[in-house]
Amino acid sequence: MSALDTTSDPGFGRSLAKLWWLVALLGAALVVIGILLLANLAGAAFTLAILVGIGMIISGIDEIVQADRHVRRWPSWLLGALWIVVGVVAFAWPGVTLWALAVVFGIGLLITGVLEIFFAIRMRREMQGWYWALITGALAVVAGVMSLAWPDATVLVLAVLLGIYVLLRGLATLMFAFGLRSLAKL
Repeated sequence: MSALDTTSDPGFGRSLAKLWWLVALLGAALVVIGILLLANLAGAAFTLAILVGIGMIISGIDEIVQADRHVRRWPSWLLGALWIVVGVVAFAWPGVTLWALAVVFGIGLLITGVLEIFFAIRMRREMQGWYWALITGALAVVAGVMSLAWPDATVLVLAVLLGIYVLLRGLATLMFAFGLRSLAKL
């Protein structure tokens, strides 16, 4: 079933098709933002820090709101408050947020890589292609060490990925808008 399939709800596709120009404008805006992010990687890195901060604040609010799921609520309140404070710090001090993000990413890669290597070695007799797990584990360890050794480069890579994502999302939105325009002409 495609995004433009109107067989299940004929009115939905037609009503959205009338707004194809608005979808196209949003897609074009995303393309421009993606290009600007890629042209200004410091801006992309700053945007990444803001997104991390927003995520932390929302996680904190969610933790506090869902505290009733536990018998003892105070740990959830404390954790939620901590997430909110860290999110606010991410807004106020984005450089530290990015450095911390690179370090956490590096540590995560190291742990994942070591566990994958351990798994590959342990399962080498039972599993065909075990060496692929060994290779990916080794690559994860190398990438983790590099991330910890050069956190600025890690932030740069994440900023580039953010810019590419926004650009591709914009292009996909534009393609969807032109599909809607074709549907509107029917």
